[in-house]
Amino acid sequence: MGVVKPSYSCKQLMDILSKLAEGRCDWFSEEKLRSLAETAILNKELCTPWTIRDFVLSSQGVSKERDLKEHICSRSSENSLNFAYEISNSTFADQLLFCLIYLLGTHESSSLSSWHANARKRIQALGMDVGHSTFAEQLRSHLGFRIEQFGSTRLGIRFTHPIYEEAVAQAAARHRDTLAIMAEVLQAVQDESFGLAVSAVARDSVKHPLLASRLFDLMVGSGKRKLSKERGVILGEKLASAYRNTKFPAYLDVLSRATNPVRLVKMINGDSHLGELPRYLRLARHYQELLPGKYEIDLGKKIDWRGMFRRLACRPKLGPWARVVESALWFDREAPVEFLSALPPTLLRTRFLQLAANERRGVLKALKGSDLFERLCRLEGAPGEKLADLSSTEVMRNLEARALDSGIVADEGALEALKVRRLNLLPPGILRSEGSFHECDVVSIFARDGSRVGLAVSEYSSDEIDAIKGFHSSQIAEILGYRRGDEVVRREEFCPIPNPRARPAATSAR
Repeated sequence: MGVVKPSYSCKQLMDILSKLAEGRCDWFSEEKLRSLAETAILNKELCTPWTIRDFVLSSQGVSKERDLKEHICSRSSENSLNFAYEISNSTFADQLLFCLIYLLGTHESSSLSSWHANARKRIQALGMDVGHSTFAEQLRSHLGFRIEQFGSTRLGIRFTHPIYEEAVAQAAARHRDTLAIMAEVLQAVQDESFGLAVSAVARDSVKHPLLASRLFDLMVGSGKRKLSKERGVILGEKLASAYRNTKFPAYLDVLSRATNPVRLVKMINGDSHLGELPRYLRLARHYQELLPGKYEIDLGKKIDWRGMFRRLACRPKLGPWARVVESALWFDREAPVEFLSALPPTLLRTRFLQLAANERRGVLKALKGSDLFERLCRLEGAPGEKLADLSSTEVMRNLEARALDSGIVADEGALEALKVRRLNLLPPGILRSEGSFHECDVVSIFARDGSRVGLAVSEYSSDEIDAIKGFHSSQIAEILGYRRGDEVVRREEFCPIPNPRARPAATSAR
């Protein structure tokens, strides 16, 4: 299958050195000189298969210790900038492959092949010759030295060493042609899913802030290509998160152009889906916190808190009210307290116990000083009511149709483990996501044939699930850059439906 181990240990690099140098290099037959090369590997002076290959080829006739040290010193001085220069001077076809893998290597080969073909057409329209080789043909020519496959249930593609990934980022940040190629790859992905393109850039926003800020800026666009309001929210969230993690000022400049805060307030006050409210409120808070001098208006005073909580009160059982309360508290202390005090005591107690520990703290913070504060504090140690303890009828009654149509499609083995053996749902058993949803949302669990077999709380968003599906749980952090846990759905947060029914006809596959 051509699966290459994810990284090269010192022993593996020494094996590569032996295979390439034995019988070819004069110095290899002398133990003292061979030890110099092996020590260079241990000291990370020769750290990649490509560096070792070039070192061996350039030192074939060397037999003196001083000359060999000079060759080692020369090769060890090669860093990401040297590789970046080499990449920027490679063919446009190779640059297209490297940019595609840098952004989207964890996705399925069929998707990579489609994006490669679309990006190739776009790049050719710019007058850049990228040839006619398919994605598979280009990939085969680089497998083994710079590119490798990883995974078991599902294969991903990545660079054999972090220095190559760094080199691609450096090349795109410093060279106009490489940046143009990467931008066209992103545009090809945007045509299918804007959220997917944003996530691809955000994944490396901490490691490579200069490149990420330029790509984000290109995604904002201008004139007729200006972002829609929903896309502005998606991009704004990632920009705010990137700035908080890096303090890189360019992210704030792009954030100020990504979405208009006045328009954001209208989205919050409008008849938006309840599940989107926490996102909109978080972004409004980001604007007020990160760009205090940019806008003179007080966003909190423009939000219709009474109307918002009135809508939430209609479906308080499983709605996102705890996350809305936490965000609302930052703007207006009275509104969330008024809302929580109006809930029936039994319902408030039950829903409070269902919350995670961090959500409970947010609610208690909102209620501090009120009559409910002491009462709920006494419940802090009580066990929460899990989704599995509720009837499917009760759960579905409190969910909007959009939530029922969104969810996770799992294979037969994963569904049996979840329903019969009461095990957690892990990434290897997931086929795809349906619709769009966020982490901690209640969604449907679908079988391969489209029947709804249950409802569950998803630990990951739809975009995150599409990135990690099929991979082992241990690879989540590597793919996403973070990890909330091994499970996509915990067994205690799954509510089965006795008689599975097919999805509504209007639901479309992702």
